[in-house]
Amino acid sequence: PILKPKAFIPNHLGSFYVDFFQGFTAQTGAPYSDTTVQNYLSTQNVKVLAPIQYMDAWTLDSTGTVSTPNTTVKQKLGFY
Repeated sequence: PILKPKAFIPNHLGSFYVDFFQGFTAQTGAPYSDTTVQNYLSTQNVKVLAPIQYMDAWTLDSTGTVSTPNTTVKQKLGFY
């Protein structure tokens, strides 16, 4: 990569043809899996932070990128 990222968060996952409220499942494309991209990013020391469920959240600060609980939103959407 030209920009030398420290983390990669795949986005635009899911399907327009499956009900959003079913959640992020194998039917909608979960879990994220692109071994070619993941293997390449691993050789570049880039951490892959793949979503597990819709509305997953991350925080970026001076120490890096980490998963952040988004429990309130997920509960309201019925993902818990």
